[in-house]
Amino acid sequence: MPTIARILDANANRAREALRVVEDGLRFVLELPDLTDEAKRLRHLLAEVLTRRFPGIRLSSFRDSRRDIGRGKDVAAPADFASVLRNNLARAAEALRSLEEYAKCVSVEASRDFDRIRFGVYEMEQRLFGRMLRNRFPVPCLCVILDMRPGGKSVVSLAEQIAPARPDVVQLRAKQMGAREMLSAARRIRAILGTETLFIVNDRPDVALLSGADGVHLGQTDMLPSDARRMLPCGIIGRSCACVRDVIRARKEPVDYIGFGPVFQSPTEPGRKARGIAALTEAVKRSSIPVLGIGGISPGNIGEVMRCGAAGAVVLSAIEEATRPERIVRSLRRIVKTAHRAVHALPSRTQSRYEREKTS
Repeated sequence: MPTIARILDANANRAREALRVVEDGLRFVLELPDLTDEAKRLRHLLAEVLTRRFPGIRLSSFRDSRRDIGRGKDVAAPADFASVLRNNLARAAEALRSLEEYAKCVSVEASRDFDRIRFGVYEMEQRLFGRMLRNRFPVPCLCVILDMRPGGKSVVSLAEQIAPARPDVVQLRAKQMGAREMLSAARRIRAILGTETLFIVNDRPDVALLSGADGVHLGQTDMLPSDARRMLPCGIIGRSCACVRDVIRARKEPVDYIGFGPVFQSPTEPGRKARGIAALTEAVKRSSIPVLGIGGISPGNIGEVMRCGAAGAVVLSAIEEATRPERIVRSLRRIVKTAHRAVHALPSRTQSRYEREKTS
């Protein structure tokens, strides 16, 4: 029993300490109340299990820190914040696995408890790093749509032309194409863009997953974002919204950005009524995530879209019809970034809810 008790004591300390490091990072750096509470709950649950399953036994009384042959073996090395979180989550999980196995020598019930806590750590890690990956959506943002359709321009060729200009996001749309053709194009575009540009697939989480895209954009009649999130736990999910009611609903969905429009009359969707700058402004105010204006956006009106507080703009025809698409992308990116800086420098009442929360 003394030897087993030393193992239990050492790993209980390791797990508690690691969970506390994670909790502090979630609380003071990332300021994520839900995950902070979860880290605290798991830490307290561990303490409660140790007390309940080993009544009358003080594991610390079997401790022999002075003669521990593992003392001083950890070598300090430079680490960034994400590595600190990841390393301590791994440390907690490893310690809990050791507790689970060696507790079988003393209490099978305790072993089961440690197993449940360990899987709680795995779930917390997935939620945390999934959220950190999704937070990489760029603001301000110029998003270029590549529209794959019968008789249209080659989306692969267009991707090759605009890639040197490094648009922030490229989105593949293929509403009239089959899944096999869309997947083939998506894989080629992913390879062309590399890691410099986020790549989003329209409507099809399966194509996004298989092509290695960064995420998916969903319309109001597409798969529910909650279902898409099960397929893409770390992927970016965008949502199309055409009115403020849609924006308010999106706040309750697991989405990372909104495409609002059409802001202006769009040649690609002639049957849809333009919502206008006033509606986009209201959508921006109501949203807690980035809102991109979409629909009929051109070099002549993109500045107006950005001045209303939008996080970015989505363009299609302006690029597709250009004789030199790369030059247009570079020009639009400059306008987007300049206008966003100007809005960001104004008093908070002119900023979006998302921008106010990011700077508060």
